[in-house]
Amino acid sequence: MDKERYSLFLDETRNSEKKTSGIAGIAIKNDNISFMNGMLNELKVALWPDLAQEDAENIILHVTDIVRSNIRFNKEYRIFRAKSNKEQLYDGLSEILDKNDMTVFGSMINLQSLGHKYKKTFDNYIADEMCMEEILNNYACFLKYHSATGKIIFESRSNGDNDKSDRIFRKQFYKIITHGTKMYKAIELQEVIDGIEFIKKRDNNAGLQLADFVPYHFMRNFCGSSQQKENMFKTLKKKRYSGGVTKGEQLSSIFGMNFIK
Repeated sequence: MDKERYSLFLDETRNSEKKTSGIAGIAIKNDNISFMNGMLNELKVALWPDLAQEDAENIILHVTDIVRSNIRFNKEYRIFRAKSNKEQLYDGLSEILDKNDMTVFGSMINLQSLGHKYKKTFDNYIADEMCMEEILNNYACFLKYHSATGKIIFESRSNGDNDKSDRIFRKQFYKIITHGTKMYKAIELQEVIDGIEFIKKRDNNAGLQLADFVPYHFMRNFCGSSQQKENMFKTLKKKRYSGGVTKGEQLSSIFGMNFIK
């Protein structure tokens, strides 16, 4: 019997003022990806009924610009000046998460408080590695309990033809996969985690667009900032992996979204 296959879509977040860094996103069964794509396209068409279907489907959702109704990112974002359209967006995204049985994973670090504790300077490079180790531990646990294998899909940080940032991150990923973690030996990780792939924002990938909303909401929570009036934080909290085959339960702050400070 073939094992189920999953994809974990991840994006990064930074808050330079609070000196915090994080990585977070959503896992979905590969069999559900086509349905997820269709649902997101239907939502876009519903949000932009005056556009041709193809034009609406080609709009890329980016949470920080949606919050600001930033028409410099996309002129069609003017619709998000209306509260009702933001509510329609978040309701639609929450429905996609529910109907596709998605699971939230992530890790965030306060570099300043951690540095004070250990008398050490922590930069974003170290933060990325620490976050990925936490996520890979928990993703591996999830895959083992679901008798599945899975890969990581990360939003590319490359700037034009310069993919140095992606190559550095890929190196960090394979360093963990090669040497293992305090929780799993390398061979145990390699049995369930297939590899990592980088996809650019402009490629209009549905999984990465949904993942974009995860670090934004949890970073606000981590930094003690209130959520925007229109948000999907409650939905995302319920989707956090909590160990075994569960979501949204007591151990979500360990297995799903953990904060290091």
